[in-house]
Amino acid sequence: MANCEAILVADSANVRLQPNTTSGVVGVLTRNIRTPVHRVSDPDAQNFRWVMVTVPANGLQGWVRGDLVQLSGDCSNVGVLSTTVTPATTTPTASTPPTSSSTTPTTSTPQPAVLTGDCQAEVSTSMANVRREPKVTGTPLGTILRGTKFAVKSVSTPDSSGFRWFGLDFQGQTGWVRQDLLRTTGDCLDPASHETPTTTTTPTTSTTTPPTSTTPPPPSGVCQAVVGLPQINVRTQATSASSLVGTATSGETMTVKEVTAAQADGFRWVRVDFRGQNGFVRSDLVTLQGSCAALTGDDRLSAPVAATITQGFKSGHQGMDFGASIGMELRVGIPATIFRAQVCTKCTTQQPNITPKNDQERNQIFADPAWGFGYGNHIIVRHEFQDLPRSTQDQILRNGGKTSNAIFVLYAHLSRMDVQANQKIAAGTLIGATGHTGNSTGPHLHIEVAFGDQWGAAKKIHPMLLFAVPNITS
Repeated sequence: MANCEAILVADSANVRLQPNTTSGVVGVLTRNIRTPVHRVSDPDAQNFRWVMVTVPANGLQGWVRGDLVQLSGDCSNVGVLSTTVTPATTTPTASTPPTSSSTTPTTSTPQPAVLTGDCQAEVSTSMANVRREPKVTGTPLGTILRGTKFAVKSVSTPDSSGFRWFGLDFQGQTGWVRQDLLRTTGDCLDPASHETPTTTTTPTTSTTTPPTSTTPPPPSGVCQAVVGLPQINVRTQATSASSLVGTATSGETMTVKEVTAAQADGFRWVRVDFRGQNGFVRSDLVTLQGSCAALTGDDRLSAPVAATITQGFKSGHQGMDFGASIGMELRVGIPATIFRAQVCTKCTTQQPNITPKNDQERNQIFADPAWGFGYGNHIIVRHEFQDLPRSTQDQILRNGGKTSNAIFVLYAHLSRMDVQANQKIAAGTLIGATGHTGNSTGPHLHIEVAFGDQWGAAKKIHPMLLFAVPNITS
């Protein structure tokens, strides 16, 4: 039996008895929960597809709206080629399918339903070859017809001819289609560079300006959004389907006018002053700093980096991991003192990280300061009690803390550190950038939060008590 799973991409979603919003609720899914897929419905009256899943908490089956989940694995048994389920389009394609005289086999007849995502690609030629590797000599997997749409999983670097390739889920495995055979719509940012992929045959070169560390803190009473990625889209409305106002670049600050409630895509959007114009940016792509509590209804600090949470706080993992690419900048939201800035002296260009082969080697790495005690290059900042958000202060006191305690935050596996031990820094200061050093299996940011008088004796707490990040159950 094909292994098809749904992964919730919204903060939470109701699972209902029938595929409609008026049906009774049989359970609730939270962000990043994975659950088996049994069926995918036809579009409903509002043009949404629904996905039948099993609720992990109670074992009951029910329906979740398709735009709130991402499908993963071999989903051919439910008629899906792509990875993301969103509202199905009712606009018929004007393209003419290839004639029956074609000698190239197609993947299936008729074509199964192909469900589109935030970044979608559509075949613009009569047909396109799908290959196992992103190159013209890659192993052929099959073909897809003109007008076929799919969710873009990834975008390759330019090949030897200057073409990028777009990755898709194809019959349960990853396939690649060359960019000049496609047209794209939606938020199609390159996962590697966070820049808009080129749609020409000319090789691209990066002209992104390195982030600076001179961004001043916002004036008193002002809430600002700071861009940490090389480039993000600013849109006319709080939806990725709306037209572009422009693109904001790394380190750019914008005055925040409003923070919306969660929209249909599961994200909150931030209305900003973008170079004298009104615009909206997705909340997970910026860091808010300054007086933002009145706009967000939440006085906690913004997430430390605009990236998906890949591992949560649980037994054996007293922190939180963000799937951040290398070089994403880190700024503190409130004043701090740098308690530690540990350099990983064994982390070199040839060997930036290490993965232990067994428990004995793991214990050696975590006892070795030359590997940064397993954290690689890492920074620990100390925030005094009086500088903490009021909600965090209340939680510390409820957990047996005192007003004399401080909060310590560890930022691990960094590629760069811009501060030194004992340095006092203001809100908004750039302290370093994300990386892949130490005991790390891939680029990411690991954070830990603890309260007490000294780091070594401090009590680890859930990062959600300080940072406004979604909770997950992984």
